[in-house]
Amino acid sequence: LGLPGKMDRPTIVTGRTVTTCVLLLFVLSFVFCSFVIFGEEYIYEQCWWAILLVILMVLLICSLVFVILQQPENPKKLPYMAPCVPFVPAFAMLVNMYLMLKLSSITWIRFAVWCFVGLLIYFGYGIWNSSLEIGAQQE
Repeated sequence: LGLPGKMDRPTIVTGRTVTTCVLLLFVLSFVFCSFVIFGEEYIYEQCWWAILLVILMVLLICSLVFVILQQPENPKKLPYMAPCVPFVPAFAMLVNMYLMLKLSSITWIRFAVWCFVGLLIYFGYGIWNSSLEIGAQQE
């Protein structure tokens, strides 16, 4: 299958490969979920080009996951490691993008307003009155 052996170590090249694949997986997942949500009538009507596009995107997503799977992992055991890499993270990206794209526009407006309010509070009060800032000024 071309899977990495136990003695393979990650390198800068394998790190860049994974980073590129994850970025492409993100973009392709967004396009796939957008098409499934906003082009659902074409899929339900079984238009040949819509079915072909869905199959092509699923194959590309699977191939990106397979390329990520082929890269060697860091042998160092960390306190927390994501389970079943890269399957669970890729599936989580797909599910979360699908759910986010199903939200209404008013929900996104509320989210943006609350993020803005939170940033105002953080930069207006929190940054100047944090215990780390006070400790740094005293030293």
